Parts: sequence; structure tokens; C-alpha cells
Amino acid sequence: GGLSVTTQNGVLVATRGFPRDLMAADVGGIVQALIAGGGTATRTHEVLTDTDQIETLTFTCTITGQPSETIGILGRQITAQRFKEDCQSDGLVFGNSYWIDGAGQMVRSQQAIAPESGYIQLDRP
Repeated sequence: GGLSVTTQNGVLVATRGFPRDLMAADVGGIVQALIAGGGTATRTHEVLTDTDQIETLTFTCTITGQPSETIGILGRQITAQRFKEDCQSDGLVFGNSYWIDGAGQMVRSQQAIAPESGYIQLDRP
């Protein structure tokens, strides 16, 4: 259907075909905080406005570890630690969740695309 998502180490960095596409994102600090088991980081988004202009948004985000969970992906049961990311900027707040298995692989995430698009769940089999 012409929709695409691009990730960096499992973290969403671009979309195409959605309302108010995420044109690019700097999520290096988010990836580092996930590797470290939590922390605070800044993320920067370049989004497409209603007038087809690029707008840059900067968010302050806090990543916290949650208890491990067993999740099902394609009939497999996987134990993974959940991480919660809470982000805010002037006038916009969102949260993402990431599930990382014992080998350090992101096996599931639920990430915000845009207020008009909502969230997307990405599973890695």
C-alpha cells in the first residue's frame, strides 16, 4: 500500500506514506539509553507539515526498565525485558515501548508515528 518504516537498531527513524511522515530522526541517544538499561536522552524528529514543509521537533525522553515479560511472536514464546520511553516537547507528549531479549535483540516495539497516525507495533521473529 505504499507504506514504509525505517529503523535504526529497532528504533523508528523514518516513515513514508503516513499522514505527517517522519522524514528523519536522530535517535542515537535513545539507542544508547536502551543499551545502558535506561536513562535520559534527546531525540530530534524532522516531520512533514500539512504544507509540505520540514519542521524540526526536539524531545526530552526518559527510558526506564520494566519487569520482564513473556510475549508471543509467530507462535514462539519469548522472554524479554520491557523498556518504556516517555518523551515530551513543547505541546507534544508520547510514549514508546521496547522488548529486548536475553541476547540483546529488540524483538518487539510499539512506537509512535504521528498524532494523526497513532502507533505501530513491530515484531522481529
